[in-house]
Amino acid sequence: MIYEIGQVFRVFGSRLDEYSPESIAAAHDACAIVMPHAYDAGPDQEVAQFQLASSIGADGAQTNQPALIVAAAGEPVGSRRLTRREHVAGAKVCLVNAANGLGFPGKTVRLVKDELSTDLVTGLDGCVGVPTVNWRGASVSFAGDGAVHASTGRITPSTG
Repeated sequence: MIYEIGQVFRVFGSRLDEYSPESIAAAHDACAIVMPHAYDAGPDQEVAQFQLASSIGADGAQTNQPALIVAAAGEPVGSRRLTRREHVAGAKVCLVNAANGLGFPGKTVRLVKDELSTDLVTGLDGCVGVPTVNWRGASVSFAGDGAVHASTGRITPSTG
């Protein structure tokens, strides 16, 4: 039945206890992926549920703890830093996934220019507004964490 459903639906969710290694293999045979729910169980339980899901062949887990899950998987994601000019508010610095351009929220980026430095935390879109001080030429860096690789760059003259 999982194989037949996988012909129509390509992503399976639901609770982990609803899957067996055989049902996950059937979903994979249908070119579908299996991402059981692990969210709202707390950090330790979500990591444990992800590890159990992985051990029976699931492709990942739906979680509220993505940084912990990526760290547990041992596969940090590549990042790149973008600086872009906003039409009214000035410049924004964004930290995004190098593979797909999606922003990383809640990450601390550091701006350094001469003797001045500041730490900024990215918002839901992975971007944060640069303070009104002239940061042109400043270095921008993200130190990396268990989930995302480090990234560095400069605020260029064309972007503020």
